[in-house]
Amino acid sequence: MLPALTQPAPEHSAKEIAHWRTFTDRPFGSILTIQPSANPPPYEVCRDAAIDFGVTVLRIVLMAALSGIGTCVE
Repeated sequence: MLPALTQPAPEHSAKEIAHWRTFTDRPFGSILTIQPSANPPPYEVCRDAAIDFGVTVLRIVLMAALSGIGTCVE
């Protein structure tokens, strides 16, 4: 599983996925963590890059603050 949002920009995520694709023809996945932000990254671009490069598992994690306690829904 490759984290989609650890790169500085979505096009870097696409390059990282393409790079790892060269190592295997087997399925692999990407993790897209969505969390509250005043300036959110372009989640759709990251998702589309994963799909375009043949990622077979896309794990989307939704993070939300609830009464000051972080909660996670997958």
